[in-house]
Amino acid sequence: MSVIIGNQLVLEPVTLGLARVHADLQAELGVPIHPQWPNPEFHDMLHSDMPAELEFWAIIHVGDRQMIGEIGTKSPSHDPIQLSGTTVEIGYGIVPEYRGRGLASEAVRLLCDWLFSIATVRVITAKTDPKNLASAKVLLKNDFQPAGKSDEGRFVFTRR
Repeated sequence: MSVIIGNQLVLEPVTLGLARVHADLQAELGVPIHPQWPNPEFHDMLHSDMPAELEFWAIIHVGDRQMIGEIGTKSPSHDPIQLSGTTVEIGYGIVPEYRGRGLASEAVRLLCDWLFSIATVRVITAKTDPKNLASAKVLLKNDFQPAGKSDEGRFVFTRR
C-alpha cells in the first residue's frame, strides 16, 4: 500500500492489528489520534475477529497534524495485482468535528484515483445508511451513481 497525498489530507497505510493499540498507532503515524476516533462502526471492526493483517488508510489532516478518520477497501488485500480488473467496495469514516468540510470527499477521491490508476480496478462500490445523506453526497460528488439497495437496506452506489 502506498501513502496517498492530497491537498488537505494524507492517507497513511496501517493494519488493523496496529490500530487495535492506540499508542502503537499514534507512534507509527507520528501524529496524535483525534479523541473521537474511531466511529462506532469502525470500533466494532477493531474489536472483531477480523485478521490483524487487514489494511486500511489512516486519514491525517495536514493542517492540524492529526488522525481524523479511516478509509479503505473491504478487500482482504490492497495488492494492485490482486485488485486488477475487480470490483472493490470502499468504506470510510471521519470524526464528527471534521465533517462538513469536504474532507470525506477528498479522501474518497484520493482512494478512488489510486484504485483506478494504480490497481486498475474496474468498478468501485460503496454502501451507506439511507439516513446518512451526507455520506450519499460525498459519493455523488465523487461520480458514484445510485445502484439500488443492498440486502441490509443500505443504499448502494457504484463508480466505473
